[in-house]
Amino acid sequence: MSSEPKSSRVFRILRRLDERVHVPDWMRRRIERYSVASKINFIILAAVLPMLFILSMIFLVLFFQISNQIESTLVQKMISAKNSYNFYERTTLVYARILAENMQIKKELLADTINVGPILRVCRQVQSSVFLNRITIYDRKGFVVVRSHNPAEFGEDESKAPHIDRALNKGETTASLALDKGQLVLQNTVPVYFEDDRVGVITAGYTLDHQFARTLADLTQSGIFVVLNGKLVASSFQADLKNTETDYPKENRTYSLSRRISYSDKQGNVHDDSMDFRYVPIVTPIAASEISKVGLAVALKPSYPRFMLYILFWGAFILILAVILLGILLSFKIGHRIAGNARAVSQAMGRFTEGDHTARVETASDDELGKVGRAFNQMAAELQRRIQYIHDTNESLAALIAERTKDLGEALNRVTRLEEMQQGDYLLMSLLLTPLSATEISAGKIHASYMMEQKKKFSFKGQSGEIGGDYTLFAELSFKGARTPWLFFFNGDAMGKSSQGAAGALISAVTLQSIVARAENAQVSETPEKWLRNVFRELDHIFTLFKGSMNMSAVLGLTNAVRGETYYINAEHPRLILYRKDKATFIEEAQRTPKLGSTTGNKTPRVHYVHLKPGDILFAGSDGKDDLEIGGEIVSDDERFLQIVKAARGDLVSIRRGLEQAGMLSDDFSVIRIAFSAAHALKNRRR
Repeated sequence: MSSEPKSSRVFRILRRLDERVHVPDWMRRRIERYSVASKINFIILAAVLPMLFILSMIFLVLFFQISNQIESTLVQKMISAKNSYNFYERTTLVYARILAENMQIKKELLADTINVGPILRVCRQVQSSVFLNRITIYDRKGFVVVRSHNPAEFGEDESKAPHIDRALNKGETTASLALDKGQLVLQNTVPVYFEDDRVGVITAGYTLDHQFARTLADLTQSGIFVVLNGKLVASSFQADLKNTETDYPKENRTYSLSRRISYSDKQGNVHDDSMDFRYVPIVTPIAASEISKVGLAVALKPSYPRFMLYILFWGAFILILAVILLGILLSFKIGHRIAGNARAVSQAMGRFTEGDHTARVETASDDELGKVGRAFNQMAAELQRRIQYIHDTNESLAALIAERTKDLGEALNRVTRLEEMQQGDYLLMSLLLTPLSATEISAGKIHASYMMEQKKKFSFKGQSGEIGGDYTLFAELSFKGARTPWLFFFNGDAMGKSSQGAAGALISAVTLQSIVARAENAQVSETPEKWLRNVFRELDHIFTLFKGSMNMSAVLGLTNAVRGETYYINAEHPRLILYRKDKATFIEEAQRTPKLGSTTGNKTPRVHYVHLKPGDILFAGSDGKDDLEIGGEIVSDDERFLQIVKAARGDLVSIRRGLEQAGMLSDDFSVIRIAFSAAHALKNRRR
């Protein structure tokens, strides 16, 4: 059953609207007496007047929007300045933690007599590579060991300082703003641990001076001033504030202030410009009583004078209005000519409808109505030929359908054969991966288990299975000089769908089996950290041979089967989760190592450390556990899996049940579970 054409529905709606809208009889009779040209003129006027009103409203809206352009730009610069400042605040925390993990610093802090030379060299190495100008090391009693910015000052007791006290006694990390000899300092304080003992404190930070302001200015592409207690104390324009009014008492967050600023450009030319200012408060906790408020003032020079905006805007409006009025005049003139052509077309169509198929439109016009007339003439001439063509086509339609049906059947057979070949490839890939995959293993106090479900399912000649890019491996290793065994664990997620991901998993499986076989034949002579780095480099070398067409995110590590010491490398894999005392937490926040096979970025593998305690459970898995299909959409949330682990109390079966309740898996899924128990377990490998 054919549906009603849209044009017919439109005409029907217009007809009903015309019937319901009451027009006075005198007006209707007057309009009916109008010629086509008069009606066209009336339509033009009825359309132009609302258009002029709408155009005026649009111009007014545009005018106010353009007028507020500078304010919008300032708001964007405020957000950019705030984000840049927050970035540097986080940077101090990152480098403070890096220094806190430095073994040379830990060694000196543990010694009875501290040698500041090695510590100072480590600090200088860090400062030489980053824009970090203040590093202070404290011993476990809160005494200053060394200040990188002033090595001559040491021995001062700062244990009563709030940020030092919280780091030493509570192990808290603190970001704060402090005053040091009149200079405003942004710093982060972190405790230094050796095993579970706090052996010292490290503060790392930046001086909020002219250099810092210039750095923020380069990032935000705007002028930056540091405001301390209602005074400008640093500027991105010049190295001092001699020629600048430093009072800045107002916190103008929602409106702009204009101030004149004198500054020199890179060529040494002095400029005196008027700039618009906005205030951005700094919410970092304040560690000095002398500080009442701190903020950033963002400055921006207007790109053009406002009076030029008014001239251009209203000039364009008047020009457009003049063009519209000229168009109205021309429309009145053209309307009369259109009416004559329309009358000719109407008369010819009327005769054709009555059965006179010889009726033609006689017109010399080149406009649309003239084209309609010529098209009507061609239609009438072609009508008989079209009828004959339809008749001939109906006679050959049956043969044409049979031919097309045969072609479709052959194409379907080819597609079916190709699909069977692909299913066979999937089965072969599954048979290759199955003997190389992990099994549950127990060693010492460690029990390692896993759960895996690949996204792609297949069935070939009565055999079914699944393939994907996830791969897991466990192995027990012995290191030379170590009395206790170590458990090696690996969980990876190769990039790509189906065959490509499975190929990456197979490559990693073969390479790891070769590495583990070498390590099982003889005790490993390297340290666990060095051995892990070598394994990462060997895997990365294999994947790099594919020149970026094959990547793999992974986590690989070693756990001491008796002491619970764990070293691991996270190559852009989801963060590891530690379940301890009925709480589940992420155990890493620092920047991770790039993926296996990545062709860009720093390829130096970073070894993380975590010490498992009796009753602890360590979880690692692919991003399939985080990306669930909920309500027809894929929602990625690693915090959701963290809550599922906590609710399941670390049980794998309960975790899988919790994922099913939360949503549907949208990708390959794998999770490894490493449990550290209080009692020794018998070594048992189930093959």
